[in-house]
Amino acid sequence: MNDMPNRPPHMGLDFTGQHVVIIGAGGIGYETARICAANGARLSIIDIADKSETPRANLVDADRHSWLKMDVTETASQLRIGELLEDADALIITSAYFPDEPALELMSDEWFTTFRRVMDVNIGATMRLSQLAVAAMAARGGGRIVILGSVAGRMGGLLSGALYASSKGAVHTFTRWLSLRAAPRGVNVNCLAPGVTDTPMIAGRPPADTSRIPAGRIAQPNEIAPAVAFLASPAAGYIHGQVIDVNGGIWMS
Repeated sequence: MNDMPNRPPHMGLDFTGQHVVIIGAGGIGYETARICAANGARLSIIDIADKSETPRANLVDADRHSWLKMDVTETASQLRIGELLEDADALIITSAYFPDEPALELMSDEWFTTFRRVMDVNIGATMRLSQLAVAAMAARGGGRIVILGSVAGRMGGLLSGALYASSKGAVHTFTRWLSLRAAPRGVNVNCLAPGVTDTPMIAGRPPADTSRIPAGRIAQPNEIAPAVAFLASPAAGYIHGQVIDVNGGIWMS
């Protein structure tokens, strides 16, 4: 007896008629948004930068897209995003805070303030928004959630400090926790863990030791984004609770 859902097959990346909410329009988020838009998605992009402050905003010039400036750690912003999620087919969270941790004095107030910001952005907001998304998507029959983790959450990373690496390890664990509860409700929850990627987040930092990367170089955002977009697409409908590694071979699970 065939008890598979009565849905047409999805070959490739087809977002026709789909509403995709993307949180974070940095390097990987921007490239992911480009892919989704090119394949038919209607985008709602949330970023801490104003549309006029970044050339990436030209992505949403089409009438069907929107750009909202928000700090995702604020409760009011999370509630507004929750409203957007009421008709969302996919949620992609790429936002992250990556501080210059070596410059922090361990016992200083600045260290504690930075700790709170890292955890609020990287895991706190992710937990709340993802759970809002599960509730909204389940009520509509299903959806997909993709959260950006990091190889730092696997093995400590090449450029990461303790705060960032720990927050991304928490993201990986949360992905599995949420997927166990979301999958029976028709919602896919997965995580994409990239290695060091040439994005604005690492601008001005010391270069990564590429001799530790089997591929011999760091990634470009357009090498990470296709995997993110795939996980957010209907084609990934039977993938649940996975942390997918795209890191040039530095971590092989």
